[in-house]
Amino acid sequence: MDTNTIGAIFNGMAVGGLMLMMLAMGLGLRVNDFRQVFSQPKALSVGLFGQIIVLPIVAAAIIYLLGLKGSLAIGLMILAACPGGTTSNAFSFMARGDVSLSISLTAVSALLAFISTPLIISFGLSLFSDANTQVALSFFDISKRILFTIILPVSVGIGIRHMLVDTPKKVQITAFSIGLFAVIFPSIMLLFRDAEILSNNLGIAALAAVLLNISMMIIGVIIGRIAQLSTAQSNTIGIEVGIQNFGLALVLIQGFFKDELMLVPGLFYLPFMLITATLMVLLVRRMQRWAYGSFDQSLSST
Repeated sequence: MDTNTIGAIFNGMAVGGLMLMMLAMGLGLRVNDFRQVFSQPKALSVGLFGQIIVLPIVAAAIIYLLGLKGSLAIGLMILAACPGGTTSNAFSFMARGDVSLSISLTAVSALLAFISTPLIISFGLSLFSDANTQVALSFFDISKRILFTIILPVSVGIGIRHMLVDTPKKVQITAFSIGLFAVIFPSIMLLFRDAEILSNNLGIAALAAVLLNISMMIIGVIIGRIAQLSTAQSNTIGIEVGIQNFGLALVLIQGFFKDELMLVPGLFYLPFMLITATLMVLLVRRMQRWAYGSFDQSLSST
């Protein structure tokens, strides 16, 4: 089997996996979740500002700071252009954040990705493309890919949830897990095939991924507090803007660039994202226990 055939099979797996993940996301949404958007427009606006405006600016700043070039720089910008999915909802729940805000942000950012993702990628290409990464991309081509891999399966999932009223949680988890495996497996196999690419860029790509993840979690919380949102809403925004959709980034890279080097930042970002999000959950819950404990002690002393 030649290299082109293997690449086509892996790309098909990644696309199918992403669509399955987005279907699982839709199964967890209700039509009412979109109505809730209007119940807290300020918090939603702050979250979208962090996701669509602040995130790509921070990614560009990290690229300049670390001196990333060509494919690595474009790969990080593509990652910054892909809003997170159901993973952020799970971490918001565990951190006792504003789950309805998290779901609303996930739903709206997925729909806005039809416009925001092509714009952010074009922004990254205009700043960081070189002779090896110059690709003629059209806004329509990227939007069409997002329509079929994100918006359509999410809409189908919402439709199924609406008709069945209560989709078993096990079905959602199973669909998401199979989809995640189908997304990650091809990228790992491609990099094993070109292991030298990974080893030669290990340090700089890992540092860029960690900086993007940690800085956006912190910045998300800060802009929430500046906007005078509640602690739960600020923590939720920190999680939402700190977790990106590696599956979508993979599909876009494989579909339009076919450059394994662009995958490297995302492959480091994925495990670090899960680790840092878990640490944030533990930190938030510890702070909440400390606050409640102090409050209980003050009550007992009066």
